[in-house]
Amino acid sequence: MGSSRGVLSRGGSILSGRRTAAWLSAFAVAATALVSPTLLGRGTPVERFAHRAGSVWVVSPAAGLLTLLDGASEQVVASVRVGGAGHDLGVVQAGTDAYLTDSTAGAVSRIDGATLDVSEPVTFASGDGGDVRVLSGGGELYVLDPAGARARLVDPRELRVRSDLSLAATPGPGQAVVDDAGRLWLVDEARGGLTWFDSDKHVLRDVAGPDDRLVLVQGRPVLVDTARALVQTLDAQGRPAVQSCLDVRDDDVRLLGSSTGAELYAAQSATGSLVTAAVGRDDCERVVELAAPGEADFGELVQSGPFVFVPDRASGRANVVDTRDGQVTRLDLVDPGHDVELVAAGGFVFYNDRDGEEAGVLRHADGRWSVSDAVQKFDPGTGEPPPAPTPSPQPAPAPPADAAPSPEPLVNEADPTSPPTAQRPLTPPPTGGTPRGGAGAQPSAPPPPPVPVPPTVGPITVSPAVPMLGEAATFTATASGADGATWAWSVAAGSGAPVATGADAGSFTVTLPTDQGLAFVVTLTVTTAAGAQAAPPLTVTATPSTAPTISSVTSNESVYYPYTSASLTAVHSAVPPGGTVEWSITRDGVPFAGPVPTAPGEPFGTSVGEPGLYRATVTVTVDGRSARGSVDFKVEYVCGPTLSTDVIDLRAETSRVVTVTSDCIGTNVFEVAVAPWLSAPGSVTVPQGGSGTFTVVRSTGQPPSDGDHPESVVVTYASGSIGSMQDRATVQAYRSPDLSFPFAPDGCRNMDTFGIAFFATVADDNIASVTLSVNGASYPMLDIAPPGGYRAVVDPALLGSATTWQIIAVDAFGLPSTLSGASPCW
Repeated sequence: MGSSRGVLSRGGSILSGRRTAAWLSAFAVAATALVSPTLLGRGTPVERFAHRAGSVWVVSPAAGLLTLLDGASEQVVASVRVGGAGHDLGVVQAGTDAYLTDSTAGAVSRIDGATLDVSEPVTFASGDGGDVRVLSGGGELYVLDPAGARARLVDPRELRVRSDLSLAATPGPGQAVVDDAGRLWLVDEARGGLTWFDSDKHVLRDVAGPDDRLVLVQGRPVLVDTARALVQTLDAQGRPAVQSCLDVRDDDVRLLGSSTGAELYAAQSATGSLVTAAVGRDDCERVVELAAPGEADFGELVQSGPFVFVPDRASGRANVVDTRDGQVTRLDLVDPGHDVELVAAGGFVFYNDRDGEEAGVLRHADGRWSVSDAVQKFDPGTGEPPPAPTPSPQPAPAPPADAAPSPEPLVNEADPTSPPTAQRPLTPPPTGGTPRGGAGAQPSAPPPPPVPVPPTVGPITVSPAVPMLGEAATFTATASGADGATWAWSVAAGSGAPVATGADAGSFTVTLPTDQGLAFVVTLTVTTAAGAQAAPPLTVTATPSTAPTISSVTSNESVYYPYTSASLTAVHSAVPPGGTVEWSITRDGVPFAGPVPTAPGEPFGTSVGEPGLYRATVTVTVDGRSARGSVDFKVEYVCGPTLSTDVIDLRAETSRVVTVTSDCIGTNVFEVAVAPWLSAPGSVTVPQGGSGTFTVVRSTGQPPSDGDHPESVVVTYASGSIGSMQDRATVQAYRSPDLSFPFAPDGCRNMDTFGIAFFATVADDNIASVTLSVNGASYPMLDIAPPGGYRAVVDPALLGSATTWQIIAVDAFGLPSTLSGASPCW
């Protein structure tokens, strides 16, 4: 590698060579670490290197090393060796603290931002190569075990489980977030549906598809459906509120919600582009090209102010996009193909080569982005981190004004070269009395230390006394001599399979699963330095849940004509005698009908009224427990899409933007169909009172023929019982000039004195040239009245004995037309 790193201007190219990997500058230091036989080593406290704003922890999985990078000095300031080299390791920053995840072992450890101490790992998952994730927000910390369908709300300092949550969902990558209010949101990648937690658990099975994703935009959750190219905000109940467009079609898309504005960023490796989409309104036309299609491998995006950073693992560089004007700066970071990650913190942006030894800082000065010299996290030859730091001398504090002067050091007169020893201060004898213990008294021996004994653990109790499947049960036990102890709870099904574990001191709350039978065995072990003590196991027999469930709520049409009948159906659990089923309906959020009791399992028929957005809600109540579900539908008069143009001219351009408006109720998704030689998005979203756009592209060669192609673009609104409404557009493709003789049977006349005159008529508004060709010679034809007429006069002596000639008309797009003649004019 070269000795310096190139500096690039915004949108510019590399100006100088690649960087060098400096082993360790005079300012780079490392915190001493102790290797533990467990997952992690415990770092020695190093107060003066405490985590501060503008520094981040990064991990090197293959080397099993944690490294603290400082943005201001652009140096490594601490290194901590961890066990599990080669494990699937990750780091999550949370304020000044950070959390190390080991998905291979299913464990999490906390890195103390004040002391750089790494805690002992806490196991949260089976460790069979699954996935363990840490999410933080709003002061709350969650640990997810997607494979076990569990989430734990934990204490951020002690990693002690405060609440054990049964997810009823298995979130995939990009399907779990924690918002600024500390609420956990998840999408089930297996069945779809949205689950979220505040003080209660909320499950909305009809909201999200299995491929939908969640992102945070200004700290609030937003649902992204890449299959339908939609972004949906969520209301306070977790229901979709406002839809807007996201013009992507790639499943492998990296998403980032803006922390500063109502925007969403999407980087597509297949197209090599970054799309910026507004959230809450349709605006997804801002596209920045970052790489050639199919050549990029984008990683996770980060944001710092108005800049969005897109790492490209294929090229080993970072693309820095100024969202204000779309300008791009490209910075070479690591070798192509390496797993480069970016982290934004404290006004700095850091890069880390997870596959190699290098890391560094991206800096912004004088309106330009550049990269620091690379620093090495470890020696690539030995795998060892930088040596431990030598603490800088600290000046002694000044003595108080009334303090006696410090004694001078004593010098060994026998060996003046030996180091001086501190002189003991002279202590005046006590005034009066005899020193304690009497003259010549010997100090008494200290009492023997107490013999440590294991804790004493009482019996386990449960509340309620007879728990119910599907609901929370709290197990409690008391323990004496348990200061600083660790608590290990386990709830196992009758077959012996564990269904929940926890580490809460004193009590443990778990929701009993509904698919593991009625019998459960609860065990507890309390461990201190003196040993472990187990409580007598508790066998619990639960009762089946009587809480009702609702599987689906549907309407027989999605759109109704005003003042017609609607039929609504709910699929729910059995309702025993005494249970009730009630329906209610709102129009534009205002009560319209109900509550109306119905027979369990029977459809609810009702009449609808004026146009608007309707929501039908069913409430099923059994033994004081209720479940609710709803379905939305529209009531409107016949409506449909309207295109901004009836003719789309693609003669001179390869693409055109088409605007769609509608008088339909609410936000609607219209289907877009085009001819085989065209391409366009499969749908366009139009909000009520607004408009949507899509781009028609001539993508697969020439159309079947020149000229106009009616109904090559069709936009359809499938409006349920009202029927399908459409609008169509004609596409103008290439067309050769319409060339003809102005009179029959030929195009020339003998003009006697003036020579032979040749005539032609061209019906085309974009003619570039009209040329006469005779005997290998060309003569330009000049336009004459009426419009579209052309003439050339040629001296008969130049024509020779030729009896044939040709007129060639070429339009502005390069398409020719020809006419040939054989004339008796000469």
